[in-house]
Amino acid sequence: MSELKDLERWTFRETRDDGLLDIMLAAFASMFALAPVLSEPLGDFWSSAIFGPIWYATYLAIRFLRSNVIIPRVGTVEPGSDRRKRMRRVAIALWVVNLTALGIGFAAANGLWSDWLDLSGVVYPISLGLAALIGLSLSAYALSVWRYAVYALLVAVAPLFGEWMWQRDLADHHGFPVAFGSVALIMLLTGLLRFASLVRKHPLPSDPVPG
Repeated sequence: MSELKDLERWTFRETRDDGLLDIMLAAFASMFALAPVLSEPLGDFWSSAIFGPIWYATYLAIRFLRSNVIIPRVGTVEPGSDRRKRMRRVAIALWVVNLTALGIGFAAANGLWSDWLDLSGVVYPISLGLAALIGLSLSAYALSVWRYAVYALLVAVAPLFGEWMWQRDLADHHGFPVAFGSVALIMLLTGLLRFASLVRKHPLPSDPVPG
């Protein structure tokens, strides 16, 4: 039984760990790096809203690459029953994490804790860091791709490190452009290297697998 689980884990990771999710995560992280800079010319709303089309374009590009480059080389695989159960548990946990982070942000924005706990200056970076830490760690567990846990630590530390730099006048915009820009670059380069490695390791077969 353990050998079958090891085989399923290796096969699932080999076909699904193509680096494209890393690139999508880099696109998400880039918003926190660039939105503070763009807020000056575009305003707070549009500096964030502009990333919607960028994320959608990235998603379409990833779908195209997966269908036309990855699948013809490695085929497709369906998760086993154990992994499906694991992914369902992770999905429920992610909902809980996101709702909790949303509740904390709402409470802080409305000053609900101001009488007994002053979190106004750090609640956003702390809640963002914790949500990312838990969410990416759960994704690492669900997909058996443990570098996502490293991303979780990087994203969790980024807002705190950015705030530290900003308070010491080492960076503007609470340090987000530097901190999250570095994290996004690490994710992007890692994803591109993983994608290139998979393509090189698995050349197109003589009879390509239909997409």
